[in-house]
Amino acid sequence: MFFTMKASVMDKTLIRNYALFVIILFLCVGSLGYALVSGERKIDNTDDWVLHSQEVIIESEELSKPTVSPPQIGVSVP
Repeated sequence: MFFTMKASVMDKTLIRNYALFVIILFLCVGSLGYALVSGERKIDNTDDWVLHSQEVIIESEELSKPTVSPPQIGVSVP
């Protein structure tokens, strides 16, 4: 009788520990998934800012170019 009761307690302990392990495992997997999705959103947002910055720089360079080249000394203009 003592051995069967001890086995029953061990089974309950095993089930409790297994359930706790599974819950912790799912929490870790969920938090890892959230971190990956959140990181990807941040990368996409940063990518948008980089593209916008490049567009602004290109537009600024185009606006700073002289529209008519200045006359050169010693070159005859027709």
